[in-house]
Amino acid sequence: MQLDINGLTPAQFLAEYWQKKPLVIRQGFSHFQDLVSPEALAGLAMDELVESRRVYQQEGQWQAEFGPFESYDHLGEKDWTLIVQALNNWIPDAEALIQCFDFIPRWRLDDVMVSFATPGGGVGPHIDLYDVFICQGSGRRRWRVGNIGPHKQFVAHPALLHTESFEPIIDTELLPGDILYLPPGFPHEGITLEQSLSFSVGYRTASAKEMVGALADHLSEQDLGVQQISDPDRALSNRSGCVDNTDLARLRSQLTNMLSDELVSEFTGRYLTQSKCALDLPDEPLDITQTEVLAWLDEQPLIRLGGLRCLYFDINVAEGAVYINGDKYQLAVELAAVIPLLCNVNQLDKMALAPWLTSPAFRLITCEPLMLILGGLSKGNKMMQQWFAVSLGDALLAQARLSMLEQYLSDCYEQAEKSPNMSALYRHESTGVHCHVSVFLTAPLQQRAKLDNAVACHKINTDNMSYLAGYNVLPNMDF
Repeated sequence: MQLDINGLTPAQFLAEYWQKKPLVIRQGFSHFQDLVSPEALAGLAMDELVESRRVYQQEGQWQAEFGPFESYDHLGEKDWTLIVQALNNWIPDAEALIQCFDFIPRWRLDDVMVSFATPGGGVGPHIDLYDVFICQGSGRRRWRVGNIGPHKQFVAHPALLHTESFEPIIDTELLPGDILYLPPGFPHEGITLEQSLSFSVGYRTASAKEMVGALADHLSEQDLGVQQISDPDRALSNRSGCVDNTDLARLRSQLTNMLSDELVSEFTGRYLTQSKCALDLPDEPLDITQTEVLAWLDEQPLIRLGGLRCLYFDINVAEGAVYINGDKYQLAVELAAVIPLLCNVNQLDKMALAPWLTSPAFRLITCEPLMLILGGLSKGNKMMQQWFAVSLGDALLAQARLSMLEQYLSDCYEQAEKSPNMSALYRHESTGVHCHVSVFLTAPLQQRAKLDNAVACHKINTDNMSYLAGYNVLPNMDF
């Protein structure tokens, strides 16, 4: 996937448009393919761990509902929208989309949001407080964008803050591959012209109020900021009820002197790497040896867990400090040079890690931060208990595809020399009067097979599950 910003370089875009004015990018992605199908998106929205919502109008009134959702039949074929947040937590292909915008640092990234809408669907005119690149997938959507200004906002629904009507400075139709960039504060409204999908890469920062509140919690938890004002040079005062300018400066200094680079990096490193959505992390620490990690690298690259946040600061990376998923980890100083590699790329193979693999310090590195960053393999034939689900649709029509899939996945298994990490199962599932077939495959098998519309899922329920291809894990499954 390659981004073309109307012929602009990323540096030119940042200088001319970033946080300054909107931009319509025609064919920013040539031959853009949807990252997920409407059916797979509906499947994601059935998971209680996935943040989803539906927006529609009923008798002229805006309505919003929060998932999980089981059915959409009552909504009809027009005028409604399904939104799923943090697609990058569940769909590995979303990482390729994010990488196209990596000229903006990841600490600014919010998530990838996907919106499926029927004709006439939308969420109403509103103002966002973050930067967003709205990438049009299949279908068409009309966008109107107004100028920044003192627009009046009102509550159209407890979950929907709308803005008054505005005069558009942009009124355009987005086709597949087109992108609309919107800085914070510009009112906008999108209305779907035909069934469509759009993928929004959002970048935001916390407000000062949010940061100060979280900083207060950090100071309390770490027992920091206990220094009091010292004023041995105090002058005589004849106004006992007044805080004079000298004392005001003392009070200000008490607060600002506390905000050293060390404190700010320690606090924000933890704060900025906290995930706002659930991650598919193991319930207990992984009992993994370095020998196993090295063996896995011989088979395939290590891939960072979707949605996991990790970062480092120039100020202390040389000391081995790295921040992962809300915590600070301290590596040996001789491993400081590997931290940028671990944080700056999403996938690492043995060649990339070769300079450090012979280091005794690297071999002794605690597995917890390494495995959190890379989301590698757990013991046996589980990959961090991560599976992918593929819906084959109606059971009456799915049998032929299931047979073809069985052969294809078996071939993949054979090509991988029958790796025990590769397994595929299937199950007939009922929703009301309908029955459909779902296939579940382990992450290593999906990495080789590259099935379209495969959706990452948490622990799978083995009830009524049948073996399809690869290594038969059913006799030994405990999750």
